[in-house]
Amino acid sequence: MEIKFDVRKRALLLVVVMIFRALSSYGTVVDAVNGYAPKFTLETVKSVDGDTIDCVDIYRQPAFDHPSLRNHTIQMRPSSYPTGFKSASPPQPNLLLQRFKNCPEGTVPILRTKPLKKAAETNSIATKKGRRRSALNSTSDDIYTGHEHSIVYLNNGNFHGAEAFLNVWNPVLDATEGEFSLGQFWLLSGHMDAGDLNSVEAGWTVHPSLFGDNKTRLFGYWTNSSYKTGCYNLLCPGFVQTSKRIVLGAALTPVSTYEGHQYGMNLKIFKDAESGNWWLMFQGLEVGYWPNSLFTGLADSATVIEWGGEVFDAKPDGVHTATQMGSGHFATEGFRRASFFSNLKYVDASDVYQTPQTLGSVVEAPNCYNIEIGSGENTTQFGYYFFFGGPGRSPQCP
Repeated sequence: MEIKFDVRKRALLLVVVMIFRALSSYGTVVDAVNGYAPKFTLETVKSVDGDTIDCVDIYRQPAFDHPSLRNHTIQMRPSSYPTGFKSASPPQPNLLLQRFKNCPEGTVPILRTKPLKKAAETNSIATKKGRRRSALNSTSDDIYTGHEHSIVYLNNGNFHGAEAFLNVWNPVLDATEGEFSLGQFWLLSGHMDAGDLNSVEAGWTVHPSLFGDNKTRLFGYWTNSSYKTGCYNLLCPGFVQTSKRIVLGAALTPVSTYEGHQYGMNLKIFKDAESGNWWLMFQGLEVGYWPNSLFTGLADSATVIEWGGEVFDAKPDGVHTATQMGSGHFATEGFRRASFFSNLKYVDASDVYQTPQTLGSVVEAPNCYNIEIGSGENTTQFGYYFFFGGPGRSPQCP
């Protein structure tokens, strides 16, 4: 009898261990502080900034839970680059680097995010729910959703990519839940009102509701349904990560300071000439891509490119938010005081890099945030550039 009891205990223990391992690999809660581990995590590392990064089997990353990607073959590198493509210079002290131990071969790094309060909140934050595009592709200008932009744009084209150097700051946010501030560029096709807006986006953001802190972080984003679906980074199936070095959502350091050192990053998004996938590059390194099969309009090309800033204004206490855009200072203050984009480029329908000649601009709250397109002798060094931003609530922005 004693032997039988021991065997039963061991068998029960083995079953418990097997269940625990199975649940751990399928994304159950690890702990209340560090949040959820993704499926098929093979190793977990810590960044210098304190982030938890899970190294996930590259062939079992979240992208392949998307219905259109069940039989997708990973494209490990672009088939080619647009004519005129230039890789970013080797990392210099004034460029942003993410500091963590590289994931092992065969895995990709995924930032572990803290669990949000409820599923509805997760959907709202991850999909930019309620966001209205600027006046370029929406006729519903009387509908205010809280998203305010200061952007420059190209439209009525067939674009296969965009690029910019983004000056990076850490804007101060109002304490109101859900507010964020960002600097990014968009490649767009379709119309917001029709529900078929396609967009791929990349830049930097301060987004406490999404990341749980006020750090400036790298992000990518996509939608194929006017922001009803889609998400940031790898928070839903879609983006295919190929890099084991670059972490979408990771903190960017150092950041620029007023009248001090200026820091920034080069970002590129371009359409692969053979596969049609939309590749994202950070500092000259491929991060991964949004597969062509995710899209309708962007399956062909983008018709609009936008570069600039955005904030979400939740109208705390019925007044305008104090959330800053860019550096928190108006564009008219210029270099080392206002945030900027420089060396703007786009990829035309023949897959050739071009420099914009003229750009339109949209500023939705000019008393709170503004924009100023550069000109003159600085164009030799900075290419096509502009300043943007502002402080938010003030006597001029009540």
